[in-house]
Amino acid sequence: KVSIILAQDQNDWSGRKCMDATLADLDSEAVSFLKRKLADTTKQKQYLSMENSELLNRLSLLSNGTPVNAALILLGKQEAVNRLMTDRAKISWKYVDESSGTTERSTFETPLLNKLDNVLTKVGRFNVHLKEATLFRRNIKQYDDLALRELLVNALAHRDWSIDLWIEIKQSPNEIS
Repeated sequence: KVSIILAQDQNDWSGRKCMDATLADLDSEAVSFLKRKLADTTKQKQYLSMENSELLNRLSLLSNGTPVNAALILLGKQEAVNRLMTDRAKISWKYVDESSGTTERSTFETPLLNKLDNVLTKVGRFNVHLKEATLFRRNIKQYDDLALRELLVNALAHRDWSIDLWIEIKQSPNEIS
């Protein structure tokens, strides 16, 4: 059993070339969104004028000019992802409050990078504010936005999308899973 495990391909699925994919399979709005986010967070405006291929190479989203799997999931056009990978590349969010009978569901499809804020907005609508137990009480969120964003990015970029499932976030008044 150990030798079988050790013999398996150790390469991260997200970093593998997406065969038959080209830069034309990437959504230009999603790439522009990425450039704006990088320029804002790093305070380096050169990202805004950078060629797409140069930016994607710097971020290891291209391998010898071919988009890697993570590039398609995060930045790919829906029809390209469906053709080259799976039609299940999406995030589903579901809120259920059995005591009030509230149920809500939303689905977000590729490109997923510029949909993360929409997912977090959905979670935030029902994110309970708790009172911090200190001398100077202040409201704190039940779920930290940065922690949720990190979980989502890791779930998107580092899972094996050849497994025909999608990411589902289930939220209730007491938990998120």
